[in-house]
Amino acid sequence: MPGAVRLLWVSLAAAIAASGAGAQEAHGPLVPRGALRFAVSTDYSSFWARYRPGPGGERGDGQPVSLGDDFSGPAGTRLLPSLAGYEAAVARAAGEEHPLRLGALSTAAEKNSVRLALSADVGALDWLTVGVTAPLVRNETEFSMHFAADSALANAGAGPAPGAASAFLSGFGGAVGEFRDFRTAACAADPNSAACAEATTRLAQAEQLQDALATIYRAPVAPLAGSAPGAAIQARLAALAEAFRAAGVASLPATAPLASSPLDAEGFQRLVTDPGLGIAASHPLAQWTSLWALGDIEVRADARLWESGDANAASHAEAGIGLTARLPTGARDDPANFLDEPTGDAQTDVVFRGWANARWRARFGIWADLRYGLQLAGTTERRVFDPYFPVAPAHVQRALRWNPGDYQMAAATPWLRLADGLTLLAGYQYFRKGEDAFSLLAEEDAAADPPDASVLAYGSAATSSRFHAGGIFRRPRAPSGSPLWPTEIRAVYRRVATGAGIVPKTGTLEVRLRFETRLWGSGRRPASGGVP
Repeated sequence: MPGAVRLLWVSLAAAIAASGAGAQEAHGPLVPRGALRFAVSTDYSSFWARYRPGPGGERGDGQPVSLGDDFSGPAGTRLLPSLAGYEAAVARAAGEEHPLRLGALSTAAEKNSVRLALSADVGALDWLTVGVTAPLVRNETEFSMHFAADSALANAGAGPAPGAASAFLSGFGGAVGEFRDFRTAACAADPNSAACAEATTRLAQAEQLQDALATIYRAPVAPLAGSAPGAAIQARLAALAEAFRAAGVASLPATAPLASSPLDAEGFQRLVTDPGLGIAASHPLAQWTSLWALGDIEVRADARLWESGDANAASHAEAGIGLTARLPTGARDDPANFLDEPTGDAQTDVVFRGWANARWRARFGIWADLRYGLQLAGTTERRVFDPYFPVAPAHVQRALRWNPGDYQMAAATPWLRLADGLTLLAGYQYFRKGEDAFSLLAEEDAAADPPDASVLAYGSAATSSRFHAGGIFRRPRAPSGSPLWPTEIRAVYRRVATGAGIVPKTGTLEVRLRFETRLWGSGRRPASGGVP
């Protein structure tokens, strides 16, 4: 990879990944009446590539793209779109297009996330369990970027001193004023004369060059002296100076001040972080590690609707439904930090689920899970720019109304008990998310040529396939009176195999410790689930 996204990072990819992070279970959600199930789990997720659409939301070729690719190659307006105005001004000044090249970038990037979750479930009735999960999240972006610029790679560098540029533009403006007087006099004498036509053409060329150079000097970079655009600009200026001298105007400067050397790595980072240079990133393009922060808390209830066979028998099946509310307690990513990731969606989800468990002869079983998530509308702040560009300019940052697309998930996990207490499992999950909708929140934007917020929807509609495998160890029943039994240790690895839209190619290792104790009642019925 967006973002990345943006490395996306693009907060949309993180939202998609988080939505399915806990979707695969190899045990039922129910706890015996009067029992408490307490779990501590940690998930370590990592990805260095993502699936994503192409420019303008075009469908990709189905192959994941490295996060470092967004920050590798020529350093131009693909990475720094805030300099698009400078690039257009250079084309006007030089008389032909010269794509901006500040140098060359080579970048390796990887995003990691650690999620530490505490959960508790209580059996309110034999057929009804209620629970809550509170996660803590820490995100990290490993980012190693090498910037190289020399005369062979770059055609722009740090702009000339403001004083030199101001003096040049002042002299240029004075000469254009004198030539305008010459042209007025020539055309007054004979409007149809060749002298009038020639003077009119030269004046238009001079005014175009003057306007283009003024735009260039307002940018933080300028064409390098001796580069192709620099030589073209100096040639056009020299031709104008000669024409001006023929008209008796000798004050036009013969040469324009240009960049004397390419940018260095520090200068390139300054383009990204300096508040006055158009991007105003809150963190440089370098390693980023967040603090531990609260994610989105989940509150849930699950109920059994159907059961076949005795819960203690070797063969047993059951099915039920559930309802989860994911609360907006997490933190979104900083829109000015292009390497940041959210700890949660920070908006409310309501998730409906259907689940089923079955086991045969106590050795084989399968867990199935279906979910439909409604993501309620909320507000967010983002930079309204095509997500294909990893670094968006500051002037498009807006408060937005956000209506996230709903999502669906289907998962199946067969399992095999190898020995008492030891079970292996493997399974598959399919995830689909609808397209998000964005609109500007501030009414004053309606009269100020606002950016098109719909561009943020590119890639938000996504699908992915994920495989998982792992094992579960449950220690034998503890002696009577033991406060915590049985203890379950679970290790599961998950991997995204295919994706469309903005989808990180994430690998996740989950380790979970689970304890059970009785709060009230006799507890004769065992905990529900396919895994003994």
